[in-house]
Amino acid sequence: MPPLGLAYVAGVLEKDGHDVAILDCVLEGIDERALERQVAARRPDIVGITGTTWTRYEQFRAARASKRALAGVPVVLGGPHVTFTGRNVIEKIPEVDFVVRGEGELPMRDLVRGYDDPARIGTIPGLVFRHRNGQTIENPIGAFIEDLDTIPEPARHLLDIPAYRQTFFGKQATTVMTSRGCPVFCSFCSTSVMWGRTYRRMSPARVVQEVGGVLDRFNLEAIWFFDDTLTLNRDHIVGMLDEMERHHLTFTWYCEVRVNTVDYDLLKRMHSLGCRFVSFGVESGSPRVIKRIHKGITLPQVQNVLDWCVDLGIYTKVFFMLGLPEETFEDGMMTVDYIKRVRSKINQVALSAGCSIMPGTEVERFAIERGLMAKDFDWTAEVYYPENRMNNRPVSVPTLFQPQLGLAELNRLKFEYYGAGAVNWPNIRSRLRVMRRPGDVWNLLRLLGIFLRYAAGTRR
Repeated sequence: MPPLGLAYVAGVLEKDGHDVAILDCVLEGIDERALERQVAARRPDIVGITGTTWTRYEQFRAARASKRALAGVPVVLGGPHVTFTGRNVIEKIPEVDFVVRGEGELPMRDLVRGYDDPARIGTIPGLVFRHRNGQTIENPIGAFIEDLDTIPEPARHLLDIPAYRQTFFGKQATTVMTSRGCPVFCSFCSTSVMWGRTYRRMSPARVVQEVGGVLDRFNLEAIWFFDDTLTLNRDHIVGMLDEMERHHLTFTWYCEVRVNTVDYDLLKRMHSLGCRFVSFGVESGSPRVIKRIHKGITLPQVQNVLDWCVDLGIYTKVFFMLGLPEETFEDGMMTVDYIKRVRSKINQVALSAGCSIMPGTEVERFAIERGLMAKDFDWTAEVYYPENRMNNRPVSVPTLFQPQLGLAELNRLKFEYYGAGAVNWPNIRSRLRVMRRPGDVWNLLRLLGIFLRYAAGTRR
């Protein structure tokens, strides 16, 4: 999808009078060497790089390539990963000069204005940098932007939007964000820290103006509202619907919801104005686990939303996760059995056999406190976890393995749900490619043993 974070920062910098370019290395097929050539040819005054925990190694390699191309160019990293690991990055990656934590628009604007002035950079909120004496300085994160209408629209003109080929139901689409912040604080998620626990929103007029402009400018028919929860604030979603109706704006759209923020009438109105696809997280079929992770929902609420969506003809994608903090095998079986019971009412089930440990989350703190993760874990060290391959999960991110629910138990639960479909040649081939230690072979053989026991009709 288009890098909206970079596009927002670019919009602010352009408004401030700067010339900006965006390189999407994934979309454009730019590898490390090609990036080095691009930087050398363009000779920018400053390079900003974004990334997630999943792509942090690529982010570091991009920083190194930029420095090889222009040794004196300041390199700035931003995004959700470095927001929580800024000190670690500055201390371990010498090619990175600055880290911007949290919302990047205003700190990046201030940094570009005065990156060569030590007195000024010492006052920029959220900035992490290396002092001349070698000491790492962490400026406190400043206040979040309260009025999102004051931010310029993302600089989509710097991107080849049609090239992303986003589609819903065969219609060309792109992404739009209308709000930031989440007060829920789920234990596995860093959103509430990254964007704040106060829900902030754009005005309905601003949203419809942006949506209408994007649809016309790029000849699109659909929008993915990329908010964490579009329906978190009732006034916000109702105001958007009112504005869509007033402007006779017709398009197909998708959004994420929470099951405790919608009812039948709201979903019906959303559907009447083009909503054809919603997704939401349930995570577990165990009420105890749902409460433990602070999800703030109930299974009866899930049942209601599924029934309403079936009645209205709204396509649903529902997220579940095995391996959450303090979850047992029995809790996991409750999730497996629950999905099987409601499967006929869900269009797409997204089941993660394992909980990723993401920096800044309660899960990370839980793992460290329980001795499941090193206290001095180095997020910059390039380590891979090949056991994640078989579960279609990123090999660059550690998984929470607990004494009562480790890799073997998670794989067994996966087989209980998927059956023979859990083993397929592409997954096995991917697993074989990343095998580097004798233990990797043992893990694969153990996984195949679980499959054979399942095929023989046995169950724990």
